[in-house]
Amino acid sequence: MKTYWDPILNRLRAENDVVEITHKPDLGKLLVTAGNNKYLVSCEEYTAPAPPIISVSAKKGYSEVTLTSTSGATVYYTLDGNEPTNNSTKYTAKFNLNADNSMQTKTYTVKAIAYKNGVASEVTSLTVNVNRCVAVRYTLGGDNYDTSRTLTIFEQTAGAGYQYYDGVWHNITFTNGEFKLNVASSCTIKIKGTKDSWESSGEISVAITVGKNMCYIGQAAALSSEADIKALANSYKQDTLVGSTKEVDCGSTAEYVWICIPNTAARNLTVKNGGFAVPLLNAAGTIVGAYRVWRTESKLKETYNFEII
Repeated sequence: MKTYWDPILNRLRAENDVVEITHKPDLGKLLVTAGNNKYLVSCEEYTAPAPPIISVSAKKGYSEVTLTSTSGATVYYTLDGNEPTNNSTKYTAKFNLNADNSMQTKTYTVKAIAYKNGVASEVTSLTVNVNRCVAVRYTLGGDNYDTSRTLTIFEQTAGAGYQYYDGVWHNITFTNGEFKLNVASSCTIKIKGTKDSWESSGEISVAITVGKNMCYIGQAAALSSEADIKALANSYKQDTLVGSTKEVDCGSTAEYVWICIPNTAARNLTVKNGGFAVPLLNAAGTIVGAYRVWRTESKLKETYNFEII
């Protein structure tokens, strides 16, 4: 005689036992008769959990799947159409179904089952189609303080039609898989890609800042070009100083301290008290490249405190 473990009755019972279940409302229990034995069990323990609910949120190029069931139930699922059991993949968190670039769409059959107290729910099934999506990839060259910057757009999805928008939509023609756009002023460029039977990339916005009020601070014997100014940054780098006090420690190097501000910023310096032997001087009103330039009067090994206003 074959037997198996009944997790509700918590014992072995014969495979051919006839099980009868009778509700005893006065006791708030179920009377389970199995063979010659009778047991009282709670209604909840012998009640199957709700069939899992399969929720799908469509994204670009993939779908996000969430499975839910009765509180306390454990959900298992399959993606290949096979019937799920408690030996299938256990659901722990929402997961993604990705498109397959070898075909126009990728079709998944999601099947799920829930278990609670060893009792299984009915199986829920849902077919999910995931469309391929045109990819957009770009890089932005230069830094915020540059007078112009280069936006490079790549032909990420072969055969797609790409466009950029700067007030008007322009078709992009790639050279060796790249398209370069020189941007001379702060703006937002939009990019999009489309392809037959594919999902559009949608509009991707690229915020570009050109000529931001960035400053160069550092030590050098002299400055004569914009390249010298940019090389000056070293340990101080370029810094946003507007409205905050900056401290520069000259350390052991006896060089002038230089402060360079983009001329378009139209900003000035305020000397703070403490550690200042001489004021910062505009070097004869010198403008180097696109920068207004100040330096200390002498090569002093001191700490300088100042603010840009």
